[in-house]
Amino acid sequence: MTRFLRNSAFFCGVLFCHVAQSQDFVDFGIPTAEELAMTVCPYDPDADAIILKHEGTSFYNDQHNLITTHHYRIKILKERGMHYAEIVIPYYTENDFEYVGNPEAIVLNLEPNGSIMKTPVDRKSFYRQSHNKNISLIKFTFPAVRVGSILEYKYQSTMQHYGGLRDWEFQSEMPVAMSKYSLTMIPNAEFAYAVNKSDAFPIDIKSDARDGRVVFEMDRLPGLRNEPYMDARQDYLQQVNFQLSKYGRDGQSTQKYMSNWQEVIRELYDNSSFGAQLNKSLQGSEQFIKMVKAEPDQYQRMKLVYNYVKSSMVWNGEKSKTTDDLKESWSKKSGSSASMNLVLVNLLQEAGLDAVPLLVSERSNGLIKPKLPFVGQFNMVMAAVQIGTHYYYLNAIEKFCPVDIIPPSVLNTSGLLMKKRNGGLVDIVDESLGYNETLNVSLHMDGGFVSGAASMFAKDYARVSQLRLYSEGESKFLEEHFTGHNPGMAIDSFETMNIDADSLPFRATFTFKMPAKESGEYAFISLNNFNELQVNPFLSENRLSNINFGYRKSITTSFFIDIPEGYEVDAVPKSVVLKTEDKTMAVSRQVIVEEVTHRIQAKIQFQNAVSWFPSDQYSVIREFYKKMDAMLNEQIVLKKKS
Repeated sequence: MTRFLRNSAFFCGVLFCHVAQSQDFVDFGIPTAEELAMTVCPYDPDADAIILKHEGTSFYNDQHNLITTHHYRIKILKERGMHYAEIVIPYYTENDFEYVGNPEAIVLNLEPNGSIMKTPVDRKSFYRQSHNKNISLIKFTFPAVRVGSILEYKYQSTMQHYGGLRDWEFQSEMPVAMSKYSLTMIPNAEFAYAVNKSDAFPIDIKSDARDGRVVFEMDRLPGLRNEPYMDARQDYLQQVNFQLSKYGRDGQSTQKYMSNWQEVIRELYDNSSFGAQLNKSLQGSEQFIKMVKAEPDQYQRMKLVYNYVKSSMVWNGEKSKTTDDLKESWSKKSGSSASMNLVLVNLLQEAGLDAVPLLVSERSNGLIKPKLPFVGQFNMVMAAVQIGTHYYYLNAIEKFCPVDIIPPSVLNTSGLLMKKRNGGLVDIVDESLGYNETLNVSLHMDGGFVSGAASMFAKDYARVSQLRLYSEGESKFLEEHFTGHNPGMAIDSFETMNIDADSLPFRATFTFKMPAKESGEYAFISLNNFNELQVNPFLSENRLSNINFGYRKSITTSFFIDIPEGYEVDAVPKSVVLKTEDKTMAVSRQVIVEEVTHRIQAKIQFQNAVSWFPSDQYSVIREFYKKMDAMLNEQIVLKKKS
């Protein structure tokens, strides 16, 4: 289990006035004999590559710029690890805040005669590329790479000030033999840091108040790779988080930075890119607001405003928590998530509703650490509306999410309710709604083919999920659910219903034809190729992260199978119920053979009553899915009559 530790602030008021010096990385291009001989990582034997060393040093110059040097040494252990030879270094370029320079790289290969072949990366191979308006990239690829190669590179980042101080991640998807970070603070400054790590991995922390330096080191860390139903990887990475809390310069009074959540709220309301964007008059919305105010029911008023913004504006693909161009975005009817959601807050307030901004961190961005009032933990702003005692959380860029459903990307997270009084962190949860999907399938076998019809009904979070997938294209929707799991399946007469009716289930119907599974005088019919339970996601023996399904699930699949002329039933799977000991997960199967109608009816029901499980319960979940997978793959067997 991950344990959160908080360390006392580190004071730098007695720093010397000279410029701090960086570490020189004197062993660059000089691997050890042990590193050259390594063929497998002893504490992560499945790893395709290993970070032998990641060193970083942050210091300052006369202008108090934040300067950070990085040194990486990576070894390729398997053919699958060759893609690690492609390097991407992102840096923040808005307003020229950060510049990355002095990149240097080399490939080291141990030759059969024992010599080391060194192949430097040509400087012409480094190139810069704009990623978006905020981020640029340096890219390069190591040459002459093979299994056993050691890839080494270093570079230097220069930021305008220490406000850009980044968290240090000791762990990676590759195992890490050694990760070390040295931070020297600017004079008259104070910062807080917190170490987020597992008890299983020790950390060495050394500090020296005389020169304002603290050094962190962790060794022998296994790789943390993506796991099914995992929150953001950074929630589980061994890391240290920083925040500057005080800073004064050249005899000026000390500026105190945010040290609690109420200070975060106050600071953001004073920010021209946030608080100053509220209470704006949005031209052209006057008649709409007048109409909305005539609606006496607050819920209906909220729904009208929410749908108005969603239908009026187009999201430009950028997720953000601040904006400088609210009125311009409204005029163009296009903007970032911050622009659209702050427009939404403005119009909700104009409509007489109790609405405020809500800072959120989507699950993919990482969970909020409540004891660290760091605004950088959030990646987006939404709208929060209070009606009576109930809060509604709205995101205008969620095209398929109705007003009464919490957007799935923030479900089971925390948000910062931006109320000037009594604001703070709130849990964004909803156990009243789940993922509810029903599928009816009829099957008829004749002439070596199985033909039939299918109808899907998706409610609540299933509706949101299926509509989002369908918006990416009909063929992708069908491949994800049906054709991808049924080779040779041909789809005909595909139709959808209730796309624009939020209160009704999304419905998809179609007819199909596919090759029958036959062997000699036997024919086989699977009951596990028409729903999402076809693939077992929990095959790994061990797991580091918690299991977050996002919502409770109920999936029901019903089959109506005609027994073809000339065949009889040879075997059918037994009716059975499988449950976890605490009954939080269950799957049942009912199979009935109707002799009179010459038909088989079968129903499979899966229910997950809990949306989140801690990692220490993984063995229970894995065992349940293993048994469920074996059960669902039992087939109906038909035999030709003698």
